[in-house]
Amino acid sequence: GARGEGEWLGAIPSAELPHTVNPPAGFLVTANHRIVPEPEASRLTYLWEPPYRAVRIVERLEAVAAPTPESFRAIHRDVRSHQALGILTGLIGPLAPRLTRPRARAAAALLLAWAGSHEAESAPAALYHVLYDELLQRAVAEPLEAARPGLGARYLSLLHLPMCAVDALLTEDGGDSDADARQPMLERA
Repeated sequence: GARGEGEWLGAIPSAELPHTVNPPAGFLVTANHRIVPEPEASRLTYLWEPPYRAVRIVERLEAVAAPTPESFRAIHRDVRSHQALGILTGLIGPLAPRLTRPRARAAAALLLAWAGSHEAESAPAALYHVLYDELLQRAVAEPLEAARPGLGARYLSLLHLPMCAVDALLTEDGGDSDADARQPMLERA
């Protein structure tokens, strides 16, 4: 700041900032996720959080018939993860029948019976986080580290930002050959 480099070049006019009046849903939700489409989004920031929390909040608000302090307290205390459910349905569910190791099959069965809630005493929630970390190492960190040492760790240090891309890599169906490649990775993780 002392040299004058990197100073603000102006401000976005108020009329161009995201806004709404009487939204059709009857409520607004923001969880630091992208709230406007590109290219307007990049005018505001490049550091949007993944949309998982916002999706869950909308889901909960839409289920509230008559808002009460208790209904909002329950929304605030909600610990169900849409991100985890996406990995369960997009990766573990389709590949579970292909797993051959007994421990991998048992872990998959435990996770597939789980509702995605992260209560402190939840064994499936703990297992999920260990599994997800192992998947990240195998699917992202190891290839990046092979390309350039230190790159995988740097990329994953920003996980909350690239999480949607990593989840797409893990869950989007690329056909039988993709499943053939992902199955051993899931089994090892």
